[in-house]
Amino acid sequence: MTGQELRDQMAALVAKYDSELLEPGPPVVVVPDGADLQDVINVATPGSILVLGGRVYTRPIHIHKTLTLRDGAIQAPPNVNDLVNITAPDVRMEAVVVKGDGTTKRGIAGNGGGLVLRHVDVLNICRVGTETQGLNIYNTAGGVDAEDCTFEGAISVLIGGASPTVPNTIPTGLFFKRCRFTRPLDWKGKNYAVKTAFEMKIGKHARLDSCTFENVWKDAQTGFGITLTPSQYGNSPETVVADVVISNSTVRECGGGVNLLGYTQHTEADRQTQQTNNVAFNNMTWDISKAKHGGQGALLQVGREPTGVVFDGSTVALDGDAWLRVTDSRPVHHFWLVNSPSVVGGAYYGIFSPLGTRGANKDLILPNHSIKGNTFHSAHNTFKANFPENTYV
Repeated sequence: MTGQELRDQMAALVAKYDSELLEPGPPVVVVPDGADLQDVINVATPGSILVLGGRVYTRPIHIHKTLTLRDGAIQAPPNVNDLVNITAPDVRMEAVVVKGDGTTKRGIAGNGGGLVLRHVDVLNICRVGTETQGLNIYNTAGGVDAEDCTFEGAISVLIGGASPTVPNTIPTGLFFKRCRFTRPLDWKGKNYAVKTAFEMKIGKHARLDSCTFENVWKDAQTGFGITLTPSQYGNSPETVVADVVISNSTVRECGGGVNLLGYTQHTEADRQTQQTNNVAFNNMTWDISKAKHGGQGALLQVGREPTGVVFDGSTVALDGDAWLRVTDSRPVHHFWLVNSPSVVGGAYYGIFSPLGTRGANKDLILPNHSIKGNTFHSAHNTFKANFPENTYV
């Protein structure tokens, strides 16, 4: 390459980068002190970044265009149903607190698709006698990408739970990393209809990593930390819970671990669902107590014939009479409990099913199962005989 060719090439590169630097970025709007945040949203250019400057805004908002909301708080006035209602795609919230006042039904209704949450705390979403949700997604095929967030509600995060208005709407792409699904223990006895920490009634391709699910007791339901139970309301027969992986996470201070259904519990012909499939829990820690929080005290309660359920690398402490409770006579296909360094509790039955306990009729209850490479503490001799490929203490 001649000197002139090199100079020409460098000039072209400089021109290219200069033109890119001159390209306008998204408008940044610093919301003035005393402004009505909804009015600012209404007039903002789509794609704008709204900087709240650490201020607290005390009315519900509707985000109906693509925006970024940054650095502030939304505080609920009394008796709000949706404190932050998102119906636009690709909305971002960064360093935002969404706080209920004790009469709030829902912190964030995230039905725009492509919702991104970073360092968002949804707190104190509760109402006497009413199921509440920190975050609810049901009316979009798009998902959510949340990192370093906290969600408090009777159900901390609910995927589904209402009929979508758009056909064939399955929330897809649900990503939560380093998130906390919780509620204060001092909600006990206050009739806040506590149900579970994370619930999917519909959804595909969910990945939850390095999360905490905690503080669930027998109240409006029986106290499971995680609930995966497909359900639809008459217009969504495509409903399914599928391809869910929860890893490197902790379930603690709960009356049960996971409540899982293969098909909906509803019997009406127009409310049937597809079969739950491919659910995995990898490298998990479970601290479950029926004595402290009511419920079953089981690692897993399962029914209605799911397929592909894997627990790989579980450290379990529980005080129920079985670590696995199968609630009906339908089989659980391709169930694996493997490579678990410690399973303490549930020794009386180990496995409880209408078809048999302690592993009796195991191939009917769990066709194509694998229960091996685990360390069980104080297991019953019958259970040991039925599952010899484990270590028993």
